Formats: sequence, C-alpha cells, structure tokens
Amino acid sequence: EAVSQTLLRNRRQSLHAAAMRAFEALYAGRLEDVYDHLAYHSSEANEPGKAVTYLALFAEKAARGYAHAEAAKALREAIVHAERLPEMERDDVVLRLALQLASSLLPLARFPETLEIFLRYRRTLERRGDPTLAGPYYFWLALTYSYLGDQEEAASNAQRAIEAARQAGDTTTEGRAWYVLCRDAFWSGRFSEGIEHGRQAVSLLERSADRWWQGQAYWVAGFHHYVLGQFEEAFEMMERAEGIWKALQDPRLDPSWSTGYFHASLGDWEQGIEKCKGGLERTQDPLNTAAALGFLGYAYLEKGDLRPAIQALEDSVERLRQAGMLQLFGWFSAFLAEAYLLAGDSAAEARELALRALGATEASRFRYGTGLAQRALGRIAAAAGDKTEAEDWLREAMESFRAIQAPFEEGRTHFDLALLAHRKGEAGEAARQLGEAYRLFSELRVPKYLAKAERLAGDLTPPLAPASA
Repeated sequence: EAVSQTLLRNRRQSLHAAAMRAFEALYAGRLEDVYDHLAYHSSEANEPGKAVTYLALFAEKAARGYAHAEAAKALREAIVHAERLPEMERDDVVLRLALQLASSLLPLARFPETLEIFLRYRRTLERRGDPTLAGPYYFWLALTYSYLGDQEEAASNAQRAIEAARQAGDTTTEGRAWYVLCRDAFWSGRFSEGIEHGRQAVSLLERSADRWWQGQAYWVAGFHHYVLGQFEEAFEMMERAEGIWKALQDPRLDPSWSTGYFHASLGDWEQGIEKCKGGLERTQDPLNTAAALGFLGYAYLEKGDLRPAIQALEDSVERLRQAGMLQLFGWFSAFLAEAYLLAGDSAAEARELALRALGATEASRFRYGTGLAQRALGRIAAAAGDKTEAEDWLREAMESFRAIQAPFEEGRTHFDLALLAHRKGEAGEAARQLGEAYRLFSELRVPKYLAKAERLAGDLTPPLAPASA
C-alpha cells in the first residue's frame, strides 16, 4: 500500500486495470469466484463501466449470503462510478443500482436511508418515463413508506407501481405491489380487504413464479386471518409460507415467530416459545431479528415468565426504535409495559412506556396496536387503583377492537372489564362482561379461553355462570 501511494495516479490505475484483466483471463467461466477482487481492481482503475458491473455483481453475491451491509457498501460505490457514465446510459444504470441498493438496505432496517435514496432519484425516474423502471421503483418506495409507518404514501405508491407494471406487462412487480397493499391493510385495520389484496398478490406471483414474495403474501394474510379470529385459516397461511421457506431455504421467509405468536395468544405458551426461539435462531437480518425477539418476549409474557420476557422485549424495542419502525415499536412497547407492571416495576414507568406505544401506533395509524396500547394503559391504571381511568382506557380499547373487527381481542378485553366491575362491586356488570367474553370465545372455538372464562366465573364472588349470563 505504501509503494502504491508513491506511484503517479495514471500508473496506479493502469496496474489495477491490468490486475482486473488478469483475473478475467485466469477465471474465465467462473468469475463469480473472484467478484470481490474484480470489484476492488475495477473501482481503482479508471473504468467506470467495469466498476459498476463488478460492484453490482459482487453486491448480488453478498446479498445472497445475507451480507447486506457489504452489498450496500458496494452498491453505494457503484452509484458513484455510474454518475460518470455517458448521459445516455447513466440514468438507467443509476436507477437500477438504487433499486438493488434498496433490497439490501431494507433487511438492515435502514428505512430512512432507503427513503432518502429513492427521493433523490425520483426526478430522474420521472424524466425517463420508462414503465419497466417505474413499476419496481414505486414498489420499493411503497414498501419503504410502509416500514416507516406512512400508510397513505405506501398505498398511493403501490397503486402507481400497479399502473406502471400493467403498462409494462410486468406481472411480478404488480403482484409485489398488491402485497404492499395487503400489508398496508393490516396496519390500518382493514383485514377483510387485506385478505383480498393478498389473494390478488398470490395469484399474480404464482403466474410469474416469484415464490419469495408469494411467501411474504401468505405470511401477511395469515395475520389478517388471525386478528379476525379465523385461526384455522391463519395457521394454513403460515403453513404455506413455511413450505416456500423450506423449498427456497431462505430464513428470511421463516414464519416460525409469527406462528409462535398465534400459539402463545391462544394459550399454547410452550409451543409459542419453541416456535419463536426457532425463528430467532434462524434469522439472518436485523429486521427479522427484532421481530422475532418481540414475539418471543410476548410468548414468555403470556406464560408469566417475566425475566426472559422483559429481556427479549427490551432488546426488540430498542432495535425498532433505532430503525424508526413505528408499528412494531408500538406493538412490542405495549407488551413491555405490561411486563414491567407484572414484574412489580414502577407503575409510572410502565404507564409512560404504554403512552409511548400509543403515540407510535396512532402516528402510524396502526389500529390493532392502538387497541393493545389502550388495553395496557387500562390494566396499568387498574393495578394502580384508578378504576375510573382504567375503565376509560379499557372501553377505548374495546371500541378500537370492535372498529377493526378483532373479536378475539374484544373477548380478552371483556375479561379485564369483568374483573374491574367485580372490584367496583358491580356484580351484574361483571356477569355481563364475562358472558360476552364467553360468547365470543364460543363462536371462535378457543377451548383454553372458554376454560379460562369458566375459572374466572368461579373465582368471582358471588359465583357467576357464563352460559346463563
């Protein structure tokens, strides 16, 4: 390196160019083995076209091995070289590199950085007027906005992607854009609509043989079914996603921690913990790691094992705070606030965290998360002895869950209201609330919660009979 720096720039560049050509000759037919060397030498030589090619190929190889940080670094360097290309080819090359860069930055949970890159080249894209570029561009832009919690921008850019993809005859991109709409519908609490968007995505992606994004569509559709109380369909969607994960051997598609969330919510804590642990062990990127930690913490919370619950949830919440993903930050902050409360920590600290969860979910219009945060605030107030505030929060949570048609969460909130009414000495109201919970759990066919309702009826004084209530 010291000797290299003593050479004149032209001489140094020519040596790098010679080294690059030597690698090309020596490894002809298997250049992939030396993409790293070719990327380095082409970058140091005064050959921007070669540099762009080899840096992009190196980045593609790195991303396949989940080395997204290395891929992103190479692609940023490639964009610098692409800016030196002749004007006729520069715009197309830069846009394609930006799209490739987005696919590595998103798994790293670097959402604001991804958005900045897209907005920087938006004028270039519009000037080009090429639907083959516009479709993928608007898809990735929509997905970025979705991660950042801006559902209005996510939906409008997904629609632009669909229009451009249809114009270009690009079935793959159109299917991916419908996936974003499916995802957006989950955050905004439009679950039946989201299921239809998911079906549209799956249909298009099956025709294009894009199994990776098809797996993602099944995954999100499973959450839609879960919130609606359609548990058999939810598990079926996760099984389909799991089949694609195993076929492609890509751990980013592993739905285990999502399935674990379903099991833990329905009372199968041990199975939920096992599933979440498996998903966490296999995850390869920061985003899925943060999600897997959050759902594992929730599974421990449902079991009542508070120490590992708090540890996992704190780790998850901090990662999501840094990433700026408001929806998941709010979701898991609500669970962490409840864990603090149950562990005997300061009620004021738990309340402050639950309020932050509520702010994050409201800012991102994540209506399911808003209901969870409101219920956490109700439970915290009840534990502090403020029955009026507790009832206000719990009734707000109930309205949130009813508005999005989340019957399982309605039933669980009826439990809280029944206990609160009992503490207030309102036996009739306690019976009514418990009876509503029993009715919902009967309709949803969740035996463990039916048994829980019956136990709760026996614990309350005077005894209450859910069926007669």
